[in-house]
Amino acid sequence: MPLVSVCILTFNSEAFIAEAIESAMKQTLQDIEIIIVDNCSTDSTLEICNQLKNQDTRISIHKNKIPLGISGGLNSCLELAKGKYVKFLMHDDLLEPTCLERMVAVFEQFPTAILVGCSEQLITAEGKFIQALTPYTQSGLVSGRKVAKEILYKMSNIIGTPTSVLMKRESYGEGFKRSLFLFEDTEMYLRVLLTGDYYFINEPLSKLRVHAKTGSSINSNTLIFISDMLQLKDMFTDFMEAEGITKEEWSKIVDERILSYAGHMLVEEGVTEESVRAYAHKLRGLVGYDYTEQLLESMAYIIFYGFSRLFKVDLEARWNEKENQRLVQEIHSMSQSLPFKMAQPLRDLKSKLFSADKVPQ
Repeated sequence: MPLVSVCILTFNSEAFIAEAIESAMKQTLQDIEIIIVDNCSTDSTLEICNQLKNQDTRISIHKNKIPLGISGGLNSCLELAKGKYVKFLMHDDLLEPTCLERMVAVFEQFPTAILVGCSEQLITAEGKFIQALTPYTQSGLVSGRKVAKEILYKMSNIIGTPTSVLMKRESYGEGFKRSLFLFEDTEMYLRVLLTGDYYFINEPLSKLRVHAKTGSSINSNTLIFISDMLQLKDMFTDFMEAEGITKEEWSKIVDERILSYAGHMLVEEGVTEESVRAYAHKLRGLVGYDYTEQLLESMAYIIFYGFSRLFKVDLEARWNEKENQRLVQEIHSMSQSLPFKMAQPLRDLKSKLFSADKVPQ
């Protein structure tokens, strides 16, 4: 059994995938397996992966029958992982050669560590350095609950992407929540941090590419983050109360974060109705074919939140899981109606006439 499973989820990543895999192959810690799960790429990604597989027997390649989105794809990786530890490597990112060796050593030295992270380097699509990101100025062990509270209070993933984290396979449990589209890794970290400590290595052991086609860039521009924030609010209300923050204070904090994110997006980035439509079109491909119910539920969250804030009434007290499911069921029933089904041929024709880059008005 390998000590570490390096899991790489790919989707149309021909421009970057070879570098990502090679950075895993060059790790100073050699007791690893490299699992590649392809989310139905339509470019030459698989050909490149197969070429590298011929050079290294530690590489295995698997292809999902249908696109499962980011969370679903990461869960596919977890199902295949045999190592004691799991190291995710996003298909456009890179690992420094000593990354795995340094992180595994932390687990061996600090028994209470449940999650190990590092500072990150942001690079351009061409690989040029942009800046370094670091949540703390010194390496060391930090209380997991303290880090969780900081993440929730800021509603920001200060730990970093899965590329910058190492965890034991058992810590992932049943995997990433499929109802989340932008904060799926953040929720996982929060869940784990309540059970142990966080060890931070103040050294950039990972390189993250910043470009317009990353999943987080597409998701954030569809306002889907509002649904994620509201779900995190519900999931961790009890924890925040235990940390001395009342439900009223917690609701206000989340409201402020949502308005801050949305305001930045709408004012500084100039998001228009046309661009939101275009992003929504791309989102359907990104999240995967079996995400219908999760996407409907997220839309229900956003619709309800929007109305409550637009009309400045306290609807939150009446909002609960039952109400959410009722709204989802109504939307689902509408999609099953005879008029909707009769219009299906027209929708099919429309999808053939318009590509993802030319969304009809």
